[in-house]
Amino acid sequence: MRLFIFILCVFLTACADQSHTCENKENRSTDIGTAPKANVESIIHRQPIKPKEPAITRLTSRNSLAYLSEFSQTNTSKRIKICTKHGNMEFILYKGTPLHAASFIHLIQEKYFSGVEITRVLKNHVIQGGNSQKKSKSTQRFLLGKYTVPAEIKPYYIHKKGALALARQMDDNPSKSSEPYDFYIVHGRKIGSAELYNIQKEKDITYSDKQKEIYKTKGGTPHLDGEFTVFGEITSGLSILEKLANLPVDKQNWPKDNLLINIEIMD
Repeated sequence: MRLFIFILCVFLTACADQSHTCENKENRSTDIGTAPKANVESIIHRQPIKPKEPAITRLTSRNSLAYLSEFSQTNTSKRIKICTKHGNMEFILYKGTPLHAASFIHLIQEKYFSGVEITRVLKNHVIQGGNSQKKSKSTQRFLLGKYTVPAEIKPYYIHKKGALALARQMDDNPSKSSEPYDFYIVHGRKIGSAELYNIQKEKDITYSDKQKEIYKTKGGTPHLDGEFTVFGEITSGLSILEKLANLPVDKQNWPKDNLLINIEIMD
């Protein structure tokens, strides 16, 4: 009998130990399972929700006219600033060239003109920029789209000193439409009466007395009139324009000291 009682006690003790061990395993399993869940929830709550990137409007020869026309009606920004390490220049965009102004403001808003180069400096002629050689800007041009801006050449917007205009393809472009990414600022030189008379005769242009006086006293590049669209003019920073025009350049008229610019909307 004593032997039986001893064996029974040993059996019950072993079962009790085994039951306790399983319970611990279940507890550990629950602990391991719930801890990561709490961590995941914590991480989810800590991570900020990223805003969706705005869709890029890709312009083409088919949709650019409609887009720019609508854009010019809804966007009233007319003042811009070109920032350089030598100082800033401010410009006003003309109301009479709404498509060019719309295209330029559109590209500023899309950050295309942030960190582009001045690509050509021709003293007494023009300072050209925007058509950047950087791979990132080439990619951006592809994303923004290949398009041109219909010509808005007006006789009252002339290539006087400080005029802002867009370049264009000279070949196979009878409509004289502009390249949106490639702008220039007129530096120019003073034009004498005889030379101005010859330009008028050659180009069949009649300048007003005021325009003649501007070319004689302030200067410009009148031989470009009627060929390219002027869509704005400088209002502040003529001294900066002079600094840029006198920068040392290489054989390709590229500034030897690489000159990056940013263009901003002022209002």
